[in-house]
Amino acid sequence: HDCAALAVRVAGAVRPSRTFYSKKLNETHALAYHSCAESCAANLLAGESCGHYPPRAGARLEVALERLGGFAFVGLTDYWDATLALLSASFDVPVVASIDRKKMRPATMKPPEWVVQLYADMPCRDDALYAAAADRFSRRAALLRRELLASRGARRVSFDDDEGPAA
Repeated sequence: HDCAALAVRVAGAVRPSRTFYSKKLNETHALAYHSCAESCAANLLAGESCGHYPPRAGARLEVALERLGGFAFVGLTDYWDATLALLSASFDVPVVASIDRKKMRPATMKPPEWVVQLYADMPCRDDALYAAAADRFSRRAALLRRELLASRGARRVSFDDDEGPAA
């Protein structure tokens, strides 16, 4: 996330790094980081940088939702295999077979477990944007399933066990 000003203030770092997640990090810093980054996706879709510290008043959620509505396709990284299958079927293009994503870009920065627990139940301003994307993904998948079933004489179509979010 793009909370460089916060990282400089907390750890003297030029940008968030392992130093940011060092023992210097306390609950005050973790809460400040959350408020800096909680609108990252909405800000990016609205044409701004990810996060701001101190946070700017209000996320650019309305602009982000409007832009999301204009996308030809919406996929979810949480459901990567289903996203690839839906992309392929939606545009009649082959996609690369599923790969071991754990080897593609392993995480280099891991927050302490207490930070993970702190964030676990905290809402983010981006939650509404994710919900809209998940809804759109689920509706498109359901429509495609109906189309495929109809075209194949009601034979069951599956995206393996990676079905995607509940509709």
